[in-house]
Amino acid sequence: MNKFYVLILLPFLLLAQYYGERVTEKSFESSDLFFNSYYLNTFGIYNFRNVATGLFDDPFLRLHLNPALLPNDSTAKTEVYLDFRGDRTEAEIIQYNYYPPYYYDSYTSGRYIAPIDPRWYSVTRTEPEPVFSLGILTHPFNDKILIGATYQMLYRQESYYQQPTGIYNSQYGRSIYGDALIANAEDIPIVDRYSGSDEMLTSAQLFGGFLGYKLTPELNAGLNINTVMHEREGQYANLNNDQYSTNDDRDWFSANSVRRNSEYNHMDISAGISYKLNEQTTAGIKLGMLNGEASQDYTRYDSSSYHYDSDPDDWSRSLSSGRTNQNWNRDGVSKYGTLNLDYKIDNNDVSFYYSYRKRDIDLKTNSVIRDTSYYAGEWTSTYSHSEYESYSSLSDIRHSAGDNKQTQNEAMLSFRWRETKNVTVYAGFYMADVESDIKINEPVIAQNQSSYYRFYDYIDPQDDDYEYTSYRSKYENKRLLWNYTSKRQTIQIPVVLDFHMNESWNVILGVNRIWEHWDVSDQTLAVFTNRTENRNGDIESETNFGERYTQPDEKFTDNMTEFMAGLSINITPKLKVNILVEPDTEPNWRVSQWWLAFRASL
Repeated sequence: MNKFYVLILLPFLLLAQYYGERVTEKSFESSDLFFNSYYLNTFGIYNFRNVATGLFDDPFLRLHLNPALLPNDSTAKTEVYLDFRGDRTEAEIIQYNYYPPYYYDSYTSGRYIAPIDPRWYSVTRTEPEPVFSLGILTHPFNDKILIGATYQMLYRQESYYQQPTGIYNSQYGRSIYGDALIANAEDIPIVDRYSGSDEMLTSAQLFGGFLGYKLTPELNAGLNINTVMHEREGQYANLNNDQYSTNDDRDWFSANSVRRNSEYNHMDISAGISYKLNEQTTAGIKLGMLNGEASQDYTRYDSSSYHYDSDPDDWSRSLSSGRTNQNWNRDGVSKYGTLNLDYKIDNNDVSFYYSYRKRDIDLKTNSVIRDTSYYAGEWTSTYSHSEYESYSSLSDIRHSAGDNKQTQNEAMLSFRWRETKNVTVYAGFYMADVESDIKINEPVIAQNQSSYYRFYDYIDPQDDDYEYTSYRSKYENKRLLWNYTSKRQTIQIPVVLDFHMNESWNVILGVNRIWEHWDVSDQTLAVFTNRTENRNGDIESETNFGERYTQPDEKFTDNMTEFMAGLSINITPKLKVNILVEPDTEPNWRVSQWWLAFRASL
């Protein structure tokens, strides 16, 4: 029998525990570090970091744009940069957008789960700011050779959080279909008497190196190497083993352990040349390639038992055990190139750059999920005698292969006007678009069953006894084909004013208007070799058919106006201190992010 179904899925809140048509790849936690070139951003206040490279005339930013753009106006042999940064914080009324932490609770993890913003699969998480950043540029032999190095260390410890896109979320007392399997579940004393580990630790080491050489007065060449080593490890564990009541006729045991590990590393090499066409114009080109690998592992173990035994006619028991093992592997290459052009008019500068990047990332996953539970009980009241027994099990085994192809275009036109000897105006127009296309092929073998029996024997002979039996099972041999595409467009217009108050200090005021638009489509096609269902003895078997699960295409648009303020203090002619803050006025005045940097010329 050949059949084909089309299903439109609306983002309702769901009680279901088992999402059989959700591919494993959706649970991967991405990062803005993955498969992106690392560089030391010396003006990286969160909402200005994308425009900083083309806007400010800073040696570290210029070398990132093109490693052949060597500093040519410095009399210092060595320059050292050091900064400390605060993570950007949101006001309490601001909800997490498309990268929300889903903090873990072992007893509520199977209940209501909020709808997933489809942008999640493109941008999952922004990394914490470095604990410190260090950079050095030096001319060790003469002014023709430049050697530089940068280093940043990331470290954050926080509570464990769960990915909100899992395939299965077990819940005590419910079957995989969400049906209640236990009578009077509210009487069972689930109390967290002991909590073990509850932490998520992120750490990363980021290195960069430069080598530049002035071949002729007009021609420079440069080489840039950067590498990232990133780890995230989290676990949540608790153990309960207690007895209840003075008669010791109840005892409860539960063990729950969740662990998630992530590793990422890359090697990124680029080379560039810069040529001075005339006294006013300089042009350059940079080409590079990044090779990266990311791996993640997720393990979950649940076990519980409850025993109540008051007398032979009043008892209940429950046993449950579940285990999940999943892993993700990404192996990819990012190739990129940048064209840059600088033009000087008197004391004013006009700069332009265009960058193109193409990423090809191979995706592989493996997943094994098994869960079993058993519940039984008997009790007698004044009016009746009641019994119940239930059983539920799940086995889901799958693996997948696919790819993620991305293209990124980025361009910026910027101006630097020195209006007077005391005021410099920085202004720019930045635009970027990123297109991502993910294709996954995931074979699945899934089996599950659930049975429930309940009997009422009423003491009054005039009342009819009641007996209820239910049985469900399903076997599926299928292949999930997931196709996800997203397109993100960004336009940013920054304006920064630098007021030279006197020889000792400057005041910086900046504003950035940001517009961002997303187009997202998400479709899963389930191709079934066989699906057999048993509902209370009625067996239905289907072969060779498909079901398509399509999320409606979604569009998102964000408009923001962000501010920055700063103070630059010349402690001595060779030591400068920069202070940057990002203020916020909603709901009350506060500082969203701060930045303290030191520059020394030796």
